[in-house]
Amino acid sequence: MNSSIRENLTNKLGRKIDRKKVNLCDKIICQHKYNLDLVQQEYLEDNKNCKESNILSLAQDVYKNPKLIEQTEEFKNVRKFLQKLWRGGEYDNYTDDQLDFLFENAESLTTKEIAKTLFPEKEYIVSVRTITSLLDAAGFREVKDDDKVERTNTRYSSPRTDLQVINLINRSDHAAKYDADKMDMRKKDSIAAVKKFLSAPRFVEMISMITNVKHREVFETEFVKAVYNKPDLNSDEVNLYIGLALEYVTLIEIRQQITILNDRLAESMSDDEEGRKFTMSLSEALKDKTAAYNHCLERTLKMTRSLSGDRIKKLEKQALANQSLAQFIELVQDEKERRRMLLIAKAEEFKVKEKIQELENFSELFVEVYGVGKEEVFSL
Repeated sequence: MNSSIRENLTNKLGRKIDRKKVNLCDKIICQHKYNLDLVQQEYLEDNKNCKESNILSLAQDVYKNPKLIEQTEEFKNVRKFLQKLWRGGEYDNYTDDQLDFLFENAESLTTKEIAKTLFPEKEYIVSVRTITSLLDAAGFREVKDDDKVERTNTRYSSPRTDLQVINLINRSDHAAKYDADKMDMRKKDSIAAVKKFLSAPRFVEMISMITNVKHREVFETEFVKAVYNKPDLNSDEVNLYIGLALEYVTLIEIRQQITILNDRLAESMSDDEEGRKFTMSLSEALKDKTAAYNHCLERTLKMTRSLSGDRIKKLEKQALANQSLAQFIELVQDEKERRRMLLIAKAEEFKVKEKIQELENFSELFVEVYGVGKEEVFSL
């Protein structure tokens, strides 16, 4: 069955080819990408040294249509194919058995897994582009495509319920383990703070500008992971954490660009002058992207250290303030206790004086009755 897929793709080229002389995979991919059969591709290869101004007449010859204009898809396809020829390099060429294996496992394995299986002895990334393009030509890309970029232009909608925030926190940090049925005051404060942070105008604007769905998810989760246990953050501090989350997304984007450049560089092995120029330009671009990645990584580490240091200083100040407050409260409480004891002492003193006064009154009565002096009464 899968050999029939290979045969169908070969038949689209218009005629049989000599596998020993022609790169079948390259021809199949170009037929799919530029809608050019084998005869048309060979004609353009024979005339690839044409000037840019002659592309239109060349396209008219290829399609045998003198009325063809530059705004048509046919013209654009011819120009793109010529640009590929000028850059140099071809897609990898596979044997019939390798092609059949590829198509047989297209729905069960990813492109990277297929590459590792077919070519375990070399870097799989070198072959991923060719395999991906062949699957695209065979119509498998819609079925299995881990590399497909899902995009959205929808404006970000911040979570509205506590449960949504709890799920987001747990997804951002697996160690958080927030449970909706077991919420103390600290966790409730954190949930309320995350709601507020995710509704901040700057956060909503920044995340809404990210159209790549996976990158948007990274931005959101990295931000929540950094702030969910910091409910006391002010607006300036929140903006700094937004910047840090954006750096993480930038790192991913640059890393993906480096991978693509490595892929292109591995496949541009032409020995002609144009091919060498293209290889040099790829190498320079790769060098620039690698430097940009290292700078971004260094910047991210500096921001992380700075935010951590500022956070520690802030908590230390809060601890000192709380300690001073506790000491003040203790001092006030001690003063209140001292005053209370003084009042008790005064009350006891007053009672003693009353008793003495009662005794004095009694002694006077005793003297009147028995004719005895005070001194004698107290000596009894």
